[in-house]
Amino acid sequence: MPTANEEVTIKLDDIFKLPLSPDQPQVKTVLTKGPAGSGKTASVQRFVLNWAEDRANQEVDFLFVFPFSELNWLIDRSFSLSGLISHFHSSMTSESENPCLDLSRSKVVFILDGLDQFNLSLDFESISVESDINKEMPLPILLANLIWCQLLLPSAYVWVITRPAAASFIPIDFLPQQQCLTEIRGFDDTQKREFFRKRFGDQSLVHKAIALVMKAIALESSRNLCVLCQTPLCCEMLAAILENTEAGECVEIDTLTQLYTHFLLVRIGLKNDRNGEHSESIREVVRKLGKLAFLQLERGSLIFSESDVKEHGIDVSKSSIFHRLCIPLIAGSEMYLEEMYRFAYTGIQDYLAALHVFLTYTNKRRNLLLQPTTLFDRLKGTFRRATLLGLHRC
Repeated sequence: MPTANEEVTIKLDDIFKLPLSPDQPQVKTVLTKGPAGSGKTASVQRFVLNWAEDRANQEVDFLFVFPFSELNWLIDRSFSLSGLISHFHSSMTSESENPCLDLSRSKVVFILDGLDQFNLSLDFESISVESDINKEMPLPILLANLIWCQLLLPSAYVWVITRPAAASFIPIDFLPQQQCLTEIRGFDDTQKREFFRKRFGDQSLVHKAIALVMKAIALESSRNLCVLCQTPLCCEMLAAILENTEAGECVEIDTLTQLYTHFLLVRIGLKNDRNGEHSESIREVVRKLGKLAFLQLERGSLIFSESDVKEHGIDVSKSSIFHRLCIPLIAGSEMYLEEMYRFAYTGIQDYLAALHVFLTYTNKRRNLLLQPTTLFDRLKGTFRRATLLGLHRC
């Protein structure tokens, strides 16, 4: 039996099956943290799929996933727990209309994915002793009550997923005693090699990929790239870059900027555009997407509508570049009045936003990092001393 401070490795499907000690019940609340691209959302999808296909956790009666990126669109509304479930899952109705939906007598798992993406703070200060799942309350209070789950739904199991920096948004006093902190750390060296062996049929590409990763780890000046190389996303980006590299071509990737630049060129098809026939039109779309990415970060939103895209002069129906960098959120969802999108990777949004800052300064001599209305100012001046040279060196 592991002690309180002892680290253990657990299987994904067993996250709620690890008892803290022989005299305590099994874990009811799990807080999982991990860096961007480490596979957090993919782990959620795998957990749900294994349950839906009867491969694991068949004792669970209901499983509900609430992505914080989508909850952002509801922050000005009040919900009851049953109402929030019905909003995301229209086929699920209240107990009075559907006797099968008796949450108090069922084993229910709630998955709250992406706490770091939530635009409001969870309101633990306003938590009340509430046991009525049909009583409406502001969304930040409802979510805090659900995580605390002392009376609102004591039988519920709750899994919260976040980046490390946002893990402290949940005060330790409001986590149940039966809680577990887990961390997704990405690939170790053996798993990196195994990934590339499965990803490539060409052994020369396997060796080249591993050499690039090992070089990043060896370079003390590339600490950020070294950390990123532990994530499945980084390995996938490297694989895509190498697949589009001609034999004998040398690829230099020593910084995050170089990694994302190479990947972006591959993604939008500029890497092999030798004659530059389409390069200017592609660059124009990328510049527009950079501005969109920056403004969305200022708003604290990872999701944007088709109208937002049109405001930046991009025709969604005609731009293939847009669809290479952005993906639809939920096709045909009744939650939204129009099609909603997000960037394929959050790192791509960050990169394009930084590119917009760089180009704005280069072309217009205007430093967006110093404007008082920007996202960076709201982060208490963290970036106020940022220089263009520093940004370029990232």
